[in-house]
This record gives sequence, structure tokens and C-alpha cells, in this order.
Amino acid sequence: MLKEKLSELVCAAFSGIWILTQEPEEAVREILDLSQDMQWTTTLWSVSEGFQSAGQSLEQPHDPLSAARYLVGTGLDGSTTHLLVLRNFHRFLGNPEIVQTLAH
Repeated sequence: MLKEKLSELVCAAFSGIWILTQEPEEAVREILDLSQDMQWTTTLWSVSEGFQSAGQSLEQPHDPLSAARYLVGTGLDGSTTHLLVLRNFHRFLGNPEIVQTLAH
């Protein structure tokens, strides 16, 4: 179910998708499976582990503002789909700088 809905939303060019789940690791697994099937690039972020892509830790900061700015700094040109999974990011949405960065 998650795969179909997520695929639909990504193909419709939604820039932000909030997934509320009691099984976050299962959701991440489904997202990674879908990304592989669709040949999308996916980067995971958590405050404790920082950024990870294809199972590799990346040399990036662990702070939430860096996570909010991540896709802007990657040099993506819009020709490929890149998903950024922000684990437990809702905890940082009280910060005005993070909210404004996401809005831009």
C-alpha cells in the first residue's frame, strides 16, 4: 500500500510527504525497495546517524538544519528523482529557520 501511494505522490511531484507509521523501519524498507525498482536515488537522515546513501555513511553533519538544506547543496538538476528520508524530523519543525528552509 505504501509503495503505490508513495509512487503516486512522487510522480505527481509532491515536494514533501509526511509518513506517519508505527513501523518506521518497515516504511524505510518499502521506500528503499520502491526507489530501487524506480531507479530513484534515496538518502536517509537521522540526527544520530547523519546522512546515509546506499548503506554508506556520508561525510555530512548530523544537525537538522543541514538536513533541511541537503538537497539544495547536492547540485541536482531535476533530471532524476532523489528522495530524502528524514527520520523523526517532525521533532524539529518548531524551529523557524528549519521551517523557512523547507519552504524555500
